[in-house]
Amino acid sequence: MDSCVEAASDSILHLPDAQQQPLFSAWLPPSVGLCKINADGVLFTSRKQAGIGVVIRDGEGRLLAALCRKIKAPFMALEVEAKAYEAGMLLARHLGLRDGVLEGPEIGVVNFSHVRRIGNKPAHILARQAQNLVNDVIWIEEIPYCIQQALI
Repeated sequence: MDSCVEAASDSILHLPDAQQQPLFSAWLPPSVGLCKINADGVLFTSRKQAGIGVVIRDGEGRLLAALCRKIKAPFMALEVEAKAYEAGMLLARHLGLRDGVLEGPEIGVVNFSHVRRIGNKPAHILARQAQNLVNDVIWIEEIPYCIQQALI
């Protein structure tokens, strides 16, 4: 099994009780030298599709990459969220990120947290934009116009 997926699977199995986890309402940068992946999924039930949005930023809040993807959706909402997270992990791997650090060792620790939509707005906007796509769109070190205001 791929170490990225393996690490994510291990973390999912060991998630703390959801009632004990704080719910954040604003985006907070990761520690210096690390980066943060925000992902969101949106169902378009009438079209039997879903949208995925991913935003990866560094400790200074700079956008490293973003992704917008449409998928066929015989999925439930939680499955679409998981697909969004998986897309974020694959994009991070493509950028050479390991454990949130550029060119570090294999992923060993993956931290999950829930953030309210207001703190995850750029990823949510990208997920909603996906309904208009034919192909995936990926931005590397370039800010998509549709999320410029939300990133501020």
